[in-house]
Amino acid sequence: MINIYKKCEKSLDNPSGYLELENIDDKPFLLCISAQNNNDKSIYGITRFGAESARVYTSKEDGAKYKVDSLDFNFLGVRFKSDSMYDSSSDELVDKFVIPYLYNNGNDYLNVIKKAKNMNFLTYCDGTETYAQLENLLKKILSENFSSDQVNRIISHISLCAIGTMIDTTLCDAKCVSFIDVNDSEICSSKQDEMKKIITNKQNDFLIKQEKENNYIFSFNGNGIHSLNEYLNDSNVVKPYLCSYITDNISNSINNYCGINEIVNVINFSDKFKDNSLSIEDKIKLLDDKINYYGGFKYTDDEVKIQRQLDVMCKKSLMDKKKIDRQQDEIDDLNSKMKLLINNLKEYTSDVSMYQVLISSGLWQSSNDEEILSKRSDKDIRKEYENNLGKHL
Repeated sequence: MINIYKKCEKSLDNPSGYLELENIDDKPFLLCISAQNNNDKSIYGITRFGAESARVYTSKEDGAKYKVDSLDFNFLGVRFKSDSMYDSSSDELVDKFVIPYLYNNGNDYLNVIKKAKNMNFLTYCDGTETYAQLENLLKKILSENFSSDQVNRIISHISLCAIGTMIDTTLCDAKCVSFIDVNDSEICSSKQDEMKKIITNKQNDFLIKQEKENNYIFSFNGNGIHSLNEYLNDSNVVKPYLCSYITDNISNSINNYCGINEIVNVINFSDKFKDNSLSIEDKIKLLDDKINYYGGFKYTDDEVKIQRQLDVMCKKSLMDKKKIDRQQDEIDDLNSKMKLLINNLKEYTSDVSMYQVLISSGLWQSSNDEEILSKRSDKDIRKEYENNLGKHL
């Protein structure tokens, strides 16, 4: 089975800042799919990464200070659990989320095109394989209602941001940019080797290569650490470009959802950072200043300070809860062992000895404790038996 989680603003009632999505709504989304899709840290981590890439305020970075709850947009994470009804995780995701979302307002072609423009995916490592399977299955289902050209056009309006993956994303038909560290030893793909040779020969920090229409590979000369967080490291050349791609897609989806203007389904990095002398920090600041999420509200500087204090309190609340949960688990374990001990005493000892053990251990009290303790125990009887046995040998 799958569970979809939505990122929201933190509060003391919800210190994690995530809620399970019970109903599918019409809002555009960024669905973040991790490699470890049944691990809380991985699921929440990549969803927060998606919000950070969108320059929405998070506990880790102010970004452009947008309030996540003020946007007509959802940042989503997904948990997969094994279910014999489905061959793979992507099957259930398509069946229970993607198709209901696409057909929510009807399955006519123009409506499905409009909904596809609101669908954005961010994948990391093997999460990209899940998306690739999802796309292939989606094509098959759409082909039941639409022509091949119509299906291809629908898929082309979905956006994909693939990070640190060895999957060949040129096989995907969604609008896509794949971000790859050419020194990441866990990727090991022919595309990575190809990009590394070009970067080395040209002595560049990064290379943007178009593979086909609306499909690019952004490769860079990184530190080789296979970690999602490395891609938003303040010293990483990839950060402003990754954030630029994500923010463009989100802004387009929000505008499409709100009917503001017709979006342009084109990937364009060249116009954003023409000045090569700009530092990474300057590029990010330039990007933050230009982001305009229609209808969204930003925190003021004073509100950011208050929110930071709330973040600290929420973090402490989560740590305290984990500590209490661990202690409760220990108590439950002790109670279980105690119950087993008492059952074994009932099974293997006399009632007198059982109550003698419980009374002397402080686990039982009665009005005649002294009387019970003064009675002959199983040990006394066993000694008497051994003594008598010795006399007859």
